[in-house]
Amino acid sequence: MTSIRERHKYYEKNKEAIIADLLTLGRAPTQKKWGIPPGGTITSLEERWLTEEQRSTLPSNPRGRPKQQPHPSTNSTPSNGRLPPFPQFSDTWDPSVQLQWLEVYSELAKRETTLATTP
Repeated sequence: MTSIRERHKYYEKNKEAIIADLLTLGRAPTQKKWGIPPGGTITSLEERWLTEEQRSTLPSNPRGRPKQQPHPSTNSTPSNGRLPPFPQFSDTWDPSVQLQWLEVYSELAKRETTLATTP
């Protein structure tokens, strides 16, 4: 039996390959291939390594746990008729995207001001 530390190193060493297998094969085949024990280990790895979008697109496994739906507060699909949160500005975006973001932000700010002052 290997120690938790050794198993952690093994998972980290093979992280990219495990992620690729999760995204293409799904949970159960990946667990079997990499010797990941049943239980919370695979879920913990998914939560640490995958984005919410990646987790939502994992191939289904009829014998495994059902996919967990994201909590409504983290879901980007508006359920109340309002838009999802506006993304934070980033200097790493293409300049055309930065310009478009500034234009949209300016328009949203104007609308918010108008709504706030309308009785």
